[in-house]
Amino acid sequence: MKRPSKIKVLGQEVTIKVLAKPEQDDGTVCHGMCEVNDRRISIEAGLNNSVYSRVLRHEVFHMKMGLSGLSEMLTDEQEEALAIIAEID
Repeated sequence: MKRPSKIKVLGQEVTIKVLAKPEQDDGTVCHGMCEVNDRRISIEAGLNNSVYSRVLRHEVFHMKMGLSGLSEMLTDEQEEALAIIAEID
């Protein structure tokens, strides 16, 4: 599976970074992270193709929600629940 370094999300160029351990602002380590303002998605290195694809779909969903402004209409918990559904292939 080809792992792109850039993708288009809602017409915006988004960079995909592979990091040893993506870390959120609060120090939480995770498989992936979406930084809407920076147009960047970070994904943990070493994931197999299946998990990588699932994490990418999850983070792209967050990016779409942030870029569209729809994330402002939901609680963090609601958006996360929808992002988990978006992982399903």
